Amino acid sequence: MFGIGAHDDQTLIARPQREDIALLAPHEDASLDTLDILARTSEILAQEPGKLPPRWFEGHRLFLHSGQLELRMANERRVFLSSVSPPARFPLPPPHLAQIRSVGHTTFVRVPLAQDRPRATCIAADSAADPLTASLSRILFKRLDAGDIPLPSMPDLAVKLNGALRESDSARDAHDIAKLIQLDPALATKVIHVVNSAAFGFVRKAGSVQQAVTRLGRDRIRNVAVGFLMRNAFNTRSTVLRKHANALWLRSCHVAAICFTLARQLSMLDPERAMLAGLIHQIGILPVLGLAQSNPDLFATPGVLNRAKLAFARPLGRFVIERWALGEDMLDVVENAGNWQRIGHAVPDYADIVILAQLHADLGRANASQAPRFDQVPAFRKLEFGKLTPRKSVEALGQADQEIQELRRILASTTR
Repeated sequence: MFGIGAHDDQTLIARPQREDIALLAPHEDASLDTLDILARTSEILAQEPGKLPPRWFEGHRLFLHSGQLELRMANERRVFLSSVSPPARFPLPPPHLAQIRSVGHTTFVRVPLAQDRPRATCIAADSAADPLTASLSRILFKRLDAGDIPLPSMPDLAVKLNGALRESDSARDAHDIAKLIQLDPALATKVIHVVNSAAFGFVRKAGSVQQAVTRLGRDRIRNVAVGFLMRNAFNTRSTVLRKHANALWLRSCHVAAICFTLARQLSMLDPERAMLAGLIHQIGILPVLGLAQSNPDLFATPGVLNRAKLAFARPLGRFVIERWALGEDMLDVVENAGNWQRIGHAVPDYADIVILAQLHADLGRANASQAPRFDQVPAFRKLEFGKLTPRKSVEALGQADQEIQELRRILASTTR
């Protein structure tokens, strides 16, 4: 399939064929000319058992060509990737996301990043082609720079929980975390309620916050508690905009419940963090609502609010997540939610789960015809990892519908 080239340490270098490149997810729709260019500028590298050199990723995307890999994710969970599985057509995660080790003799296709073919996304049309959106953009970012558009604040208790859980185990044990949660009786009740729900599947019920924290562990309980506290960020004084904020929260709760169910089937992801990803995936709409509340004249024309949501939800979402310090994985979520053709990496991540949850949440809705089928998005083809295979994914979600609805109701209920 390819010719042998020179040696470099333990690495055998060769040039891939056009057919090798056409199998890779980012380039499967590329023209023949583009494939020929990529084949000439890419390499095939071979390695015996051992860790992959980090330098292989510099300025390149790396794909498994033959053999098997062990990947140790950032959360210390291990997964295995085979070259014959559909996820192998996607780029390997870079060193800061996973430690990768060859299991036996393996070969890789290395493609220069500069040659990547742009993919279509659902991002709003260029604002330069839309005078109204361009005008709103200038106003929005000028006021944002001046601090005139208040970004939603993370609730104080969520800030304390995040701070406590960043400290060492010796400094803060489960008892300390439980005490923080008990500062908010409504939050404490919801934490116990959700841990005892069918979605979590514990045989013995937790009778106290302490028991709930002990069952889930520090990091998992943080994601649950912060997720519940997010409801307060969706409050607004405007009667006109309240229905938009409430609809956004209910939609986010539905997506979050599906995210939890999907992630539970994938060993490399934390279901509770997937739930948090679902709750914050459209958080960038909140500053748009804030702008509309303080500048009603700008949004007097019908349809302006919806156009502003499409244009600004992503960049403003990034501002919010950075301010809240929720992590790079959540930044990835707000930037890619609804980007049906996102490539990502070979191992499913929280952005993939949110994309699939959005599509599933839209089944039967009026706007469902505008989105691709569940099995037509790249994220779907990565479900080979874990128990939730693509063939069974919709069926599995259907069987879990009762659990999804229960979790959705718990999330949607108010904390006050």
